[in-house]
Amino acid sequence: MFDQLNLEQIGKRLRQVDQELVALMGQRMRLSLQVEEYKRTRNEAIFRPDVEKRRLDEVCELARHHGMNPEFARSVFYAIIGESCKMQMIQLQKNANLPNENMDEEQWNARLKENLLNLTARCAAIYDEQYDAGFYATRLHADFEQSMILAACRHYRGTGLAIDLGCGTGRIAFALADSFTQVVGYDISPDMIDAARGKCAGVPPDKFQFEVADLEEGIPQPNGSVSFVAMSLGFASDIRLLPKVLREVQRVLIPGGTAFLSFYNAEALIYRWEFIPWPVGLAAEINPRKHCLNVQIDDEVYEIHARPYTIDEVHDLMPRGLPIVKLATHPAVCSIMPDVLFDDKRVQDSVATIDEKLADENMGAYITVLARKS
Repeated sequence: MFDQLNLEQIGKRLRQVDQELVALMGQRMRLSLQVEEYKRTRNEAIFRPDVEKRRLDEVCELARHHGMNPEFARSVFYAIIGESCKMQMIQLQKNANLPNENMDEEQWNARLKENLLNLTARCAAIYDEQYDAGFYATRLHADFEQSMILAACRHYRGTGLAIDLGCGTGRIAFALADSFTQVVGYDISPDMIDAARGKCAGVPPDKFQFEVADLEEGIPQPNGSVSFVAMSLGFASDIRLLPKVLREVQRVLIPGGTAFLSFYNAEALIYRWEFIPWPVGLAAEINPRKHCLNVQIDDEVYEIHARPYTIDEVHDLMPRGLPIVKLATHPAVCSIMPDVLFDDKRVQDSVATIDEKLADENMGAYITVLARKS
C-alpha cells in the first residue's frame, strides 16, 4: 500500500505553488513596466492587439502541452495582460512630463543618491526586522558576513577602535561591541543614524558613536587610529569613488589593522545567466541594463548606485600596503533559487551547507575579503 499525502500536506504544497504563482505574476508586472519605459521613449502605443492575440495563442498551446483547458488559460492570461496594460498606463501618466532625453552622468548619479536617501528614509525604522524579510539568500549571507567579521576580531579582546562604514541601523556595529573598546558607525543617511542612536539607550555613552558622513569626502578619523574597519553587505560596491575611500581605509588603520570589505560579484552565478524568470532570494540585485542596484522594499524597487567587481578587479583596487589575506564568495546556489522554497527548514539547511562549500568557487553573489595593513 502506498503512502498517501494527507490534506494538510497537500494544502501546504498548494500554498507554496500559489505563493510562487503570485511572485511570478509580480515579476511579470515589473517587466511590463520596463516595456512602458521603452515605449515612452519612442512614443509607441501601450496596447497592441496583434501582440496580445499572439501571446494568448501561445498560452493556449502551452496549456494543451501541459494538459490544461486552453480556454481557461486564455481567460487567466487575458486578465494578466489587461492588468499589465493598466499598470503601464498608470506609469505613463505619472511620468508623462518627464523629458525623453537621456540624463548625463552627473544627473544620473544625483538621482541615484536621491533614491538612496529616499530608500533609507522609508525603511530606517524597520530595517533590521523587515529589510530582508522574505529574502532568505540575503539573510543567509548577512549571517555569513557577520561570522567572518567576528572570527577576524577575536584577538582584539575588547581593545581598540572599530568603525563600521555604511553602518545602516548599526547591526554590525553592535555585533562588534565585545571585541573593541569603542565602535563608531558612519552612514550618509540621517534616518539610519537616528535609528542606530535610538538603540543606544542604557549603553555607556563612550561605547558607541553614530555619525552622518559622506565617506567619499573622507573618513573622519586620524591617521593610524583604527584597529578594524567593516564595510558589509556589498557596501564597497555602493561607493562611487571607491579607490579614494580604500586609501582612506588604509590611512586610518593601525599597522596590522584589518579591514572587512564586501563587494557585489560581477562573475556570480546569478549574473552569468542573462535572465532568471522567477524572483530570487536576494533583497538587492545588480541591474546590468542600467548599471545600478535594484533594492526591493514591499512593492517598490529603488535604483541606487552600485558597481559589481571581479575578483581580479578587487585585487587591483587594494592600495599598496593593504593586501588581501582572505577572500570568499557567497551565496551561490540559494541566490538563484525561488525564495518560496526556503519556507522549508530542511531546504534552508541543505542549501546553506552547499553554499558554504562553494565559497571558494567564485560563484557567490558577494565577494567578501579581509585585508590587513602591513
